[in-house]
Amino acid sequence: MFKKNRESKYERIGYDENIGYEGGSLNNPDIHFINSRNPSTSKNINYAAASKSRKPYFVTIYVFFVGRAFRAVDFARVKRDFVRANEIWNRCMVFIKIANGNGVPIINKMTYPDYLVDDLCAENLGHQDRRGPADPIRDALINDFTPNHSIALYYIPGTTFYRSDTTCAVTGSEASGSSFKSSIFMASDSDYPYILAHEIGHALFFRPSNCSRTNPGPTYVIPGTRRVDPSHDNRSDNLMYPSVPNTNPIITNDQCNKARKSPYIYRNAQALPNL
Repeated sequence: MFKKNRESKYERIGYDENIGYEGGSLNNPDIHFINSRNPSTSKNINYAAASKSRKPYFVTIYVFFVGRAFRAVDFARVKRDFVRANEIWNRCMVFIKIANGNGVPIINKMTYPDYLVDDLCAENLGHQDRRGPADPIRDALINDFTPNHSIALYYIPGTTFYRSDTTCAVTGSEASGSSFKSSIFMASDSDYPYILAHEIGHALFFRPSNCSRTNPGPTYVIPGTRRVDPSHDNRSDNLMYPSVPNTNPIITNDQCNKARKSPYIYRNAQALPNL
């Protein structure tokens, strides 16, 4: 979970000539994408160079726009989120890639009429106990769209989550038998530079064997209480602090080591899954 702490200094990037709408895919001829001319790469991320480095680790994330989120988020925003996430995780030799590199599917009443998602927004989704009024819809999205043994990222409209003035992204992980998955939900109107890097940390720290996602560092103590939150770090300059810093968050060797042992990690870039 990520909590906003101050206004982002990054301005939203608008549509450009490289981004547009397309129809059709091998899996669903009616699906709509927001495409970029070269969506799965960035000049700031060199996967080929990573493959030749000493100990590369790779993780892929499936990305979806839900409901009206595509009105607030474009592929330039998505790429920027991934560039920032790689800026942090590359320090651990972990390289993050968009799995559906041919575009971002839009889940709405036109593409998937059975999903009542056009009015879905962060403000009606629970952020800790999943007791928000629209949480059954989120559960259906996770069940049907987050692939097994994978991480998915859903951009949804809104600013903060249900009954919260600060939470603007959440990660839920689940396991049953040999199946497990993690799903990140990000409020599209909250644009903070390292929010995705933080949520990826929650996913990479998840262990299906006991459904834990403990951060390997000083446990966060909730202010004004004696309660602790083992999924967050107590150091205010750390990536996993609840209000992650907007500039140069720290990631430790212990955090790197645990992330590299995640079941979502691939050692061979050529073996990365795609839609």
